[in-house]
Amino acid sequence: MSAKSDEDEVCACCGIAAVDDIKLEECNGGCDLVKYCSDKCQENHREQHEEECNQRKAELHDKELFTQPEKTCYGECPICFLPIPLDQSKSRFHSCCCKVVCEGCCYADFKSSGRIRCPFCREPASDTQEEHNKRIRRGG
Repeated sequence: MSAKSDEDEVCACCGIAAVDDIKLEECNGGCDLVKYCSDKCQENHREQHEEECNQRKAELHDKELFTQPEKTCYGECPICFLPIPLDQSKSRFHSCCCKVVCEGCCYADFKSSGRIRCPFCREPASDTQEEHNKRIRRGG
């Protein structure tokens, strides 16, 4: 089956075909099933088309929901329970407890303590990359 071209399409109400001087508009209900030559035709056809239109809109909505990406965040911050964004600049990995904490909780802990430390386990930040790597290898 080939896709319908503009010449094959007709107004769902009056049956007029799409030609150079007549442009058909999709149903404004969002169903993508039918097209109309005018607002008047759409209004006249509404009662006949409404049930089918609503059913198709629901199907399209379900399809859109199930095609969303599986991951929209890295999980929740273990302190404030807000979603941790995929943008890694908005969260920090702490090698002391192997937790990813949102930048907001890191900032709040720094403001309250005046020290750079893990806001989850309160362990001071590692001074060297070697110490950081050692903490990661032992798992916190």
